[in-house]
Amino acid sequence: MTADQITICVIVVVLSVLFVWGRWRYDLVAFGGLMAAAATGLIPTGDVFQGFGHPAVVTVLAVLVISKALSNAG
Repeated sequence: MTADQITICVIVVVLSVLFVWGRWRYDLVAFGGLMAAAATGLIPTGDVFQGFGHPAVVTVLAVLVISKALSNAG
């Protein structure tokens, strides 16, 4: 295995443990994994946040906001 493969495996294992442990919010754990991958050079810095503008991500975000609003409204 190359150093990049070992690094990404370590990041995935750490993230999996943190997800199962449940001490921190899932979004913060996922964001930390993204930042770890960017800090180690696995993801080019110009591409780190590029996926957040994808229409599928925007649609999921809109559905979550609407469902939370409906839940709060009763």
